[in-house]
Parts: sequence; C-alpha cells; structure tokens
Amino acid sequence: MVQSTFNVYFEKLIKQLPALRYPLTNPPTPKELECLGFKLTKANIEFRKRYMEFSWGYRMVKEPSNPEICEMFTNFLRNGPAEIIDKT
Repeated sequence: MVQSTFNVYFEKLIKQLPALRYPLTNPPTPKELECLGFKLTKANIEFRKRYMEFSWGYRMVKEPSNPEICEMFTNFLRNGPAEIIDKT
C-alpha cells in the first residue's frame, strides 16, 4: 500500500519535470562514414520523462580525408559478399 502510494506521487513528479538537454562535443567520425559522404556533428543527450535519447546530426562531406581507406572500403562493399560465398 505504501509502495503504490509512493509510486503514484513519484509518477506525478516525473510528469512535471521538463525535458533536459545536454549538448556534447562533436564525436569522432569513422573514416568509412566520410566515404559515404557525411560526417557526424551536434551530439545531444536528452532526458525525457521515462527515457534517455542520444542523437547526432550530420553534415555533408565533399572530399573524404583519407581516399585510400575509401578505396578499400568501397571494394569490400562491392566484393565482400562474393568472397564470403566463394569461401563457403
């Protein structure tokens, strides 16, 4: 009985709290994502009523910072499934 009463009041308290937002520094972007044409920016953590939400923005990249990695990555994406099938 005491626990259920506490839970009711605790739920009312949580509903009245505003959502909190904490901006973070930009996360390091893997070089493979730059090959696909975007880079991570604007990392945020938002505390909502019953959950926590992570989110990231992105910006477009015209030139990847390391073209050699992009070459290996795109070759793996093209030929990787065929090589796996050949090995099995």
